Amino acid sequence: MLWMAYVMMLENDGLNERQLREYAGMDLWLRDFWFDPHGASCATAALRDNLWPPSTDIAALTMWLFWFLLRPEDYTILDDTTFKTVISILKLLALAAHQASHFALGDGLTLLRRDVSVPLQAYPVCQPSWADFQPELSLRQSSIPLSYADYPPLAPTPLAAPAILSYLSLAPKSTSPAEVSLHASPLNPSSVAMQIPMSMEWESEWKRCLNLATPGAKRDPPGAFRPGSMEGVWEGLFTYMDFTAYAALLSGAPPPTLHKSLVARHQQTWRLCEYHLLAPESEDELAVNPDRYRPLSPGDPLRAYLPAGIDIQIVRDGLRVHEPGRASTLFYHRTKEHAHITPEYASRVLEILVAGEGHSAWGQFNLIGRIRRDDGFISLSKEYVDDGDRGKWLYRGYLVGDVSGNMAGRWRDTLSPPAVSGYEGCFFMGRRR
Repeated sequence: MLWMAYVMMLENDGLNERQLREYAGMDLWLRDFWFDPHGASCATAALRDNLWPPSTDIAALTMWLFWFLLRPEDYTILDDTTFKTVISILKLLALAAHQASHFALGDGLTLLRRDVSVPLQAYPVCQPSWADFQPELSLRQSSIPLSYADYPPLAPTPLAAPAILSYLSLAPKSTSPAEVSLHASPLNPSSVAMQIPMSMEWESEWKRCLNLATPGAKRDPPGAFRPGSMEGVWEGLFTYMDFTAYAALLSGAPPPTLHKSLVARHQQTWRLCEYHLLAPESEDELAVNPDRYRPLSPGDPLRAYLPAGIDIQIVRDGLRVHEPGRASTLFYHRTKEHAHITPEYASRVLEILVAGEGHSAWGQFNLIGRIRRDDGFISLSKEYVDDGDRGKWLYRGYLVGDVSGNMAGRWRDTLSPPAVSGYEGCFFMGRRR
């Protein structure tokens, strides 16, 4: 039944949500599932016993449903004890990036990974592993209720993104109103005005679930990311903990260390431009010089998958990119307006790069990154202009939603190798509104 509810929300144009909320009471059931002392998620019991909440495919499904149906105002009226339990559990799920998996994944999920040197996290920011730009992964179909409809194989993305969005939607409510600005929390789906059918808002999420469940299936375009979606000005925040407390977590400290740690928040603004490597309009042109249309080689994951030594020049209407060892210089076209991208244009997009700049209380910085084709996983390298002691950071996550979507994920340091857990925090960015 959870799968059916999940599919209903992906296809929701208003009536599906009303049926789940008003008839089935799904929002109240999800609250009990996650936060009641006897809830089936076992999260509250784990918190009581100083353990990490279980991470399964059922947990992922229910956390996505929790985000789809979340109304923050329903939680501000809870008593202090219950509200603190809600925040504590969401905090663990959102921020415990270091936690290795000690739980067997549910029957709907089997992983075959090429790079076994990267630890399997309990609450990963993405699947497949972020350490590979072209990962090898096999996902077995989850149990979809075929008695209701003949759906294709689907697999939900991990619970990190909806947990982060839910945590950052509710956590500001525990601070004073003076600390909360217009873009200090994500735009939750239930507050979006329906100028367009909401099912279109989740089209990329639907395609991502398809691609994760049937790796290797040829879909052009894959559809897990809509070209043009990153273009524009974004506002949001990132969180961070005291490094000493996080070092204790990396050394195996129990959940109370994270639960009791102060989580600071910094607002930031990004101004991003999106660039596309386009396939030629004729096969003859491709045959003459195929190297001009071959995407960049996979690079260092800590540098947003960009190959070492590449030269990027901003020119009129795009980027010129030269990769060492290649004869041809690639040209990435500046994206069209999001609403003006046609299916024909999207089918020609071979690769997407993102570049831009931003600022926060820590100073100005540049951003450059790459989007993974099959699942729409976004990876951005953040480098402060006046480096000083600010260093370089890696932002990784998904764009959850479309026109009213939020980018959500985790940042991490770039000094720790991918094979070990690093210093991390969570973030979200939403379009300026």
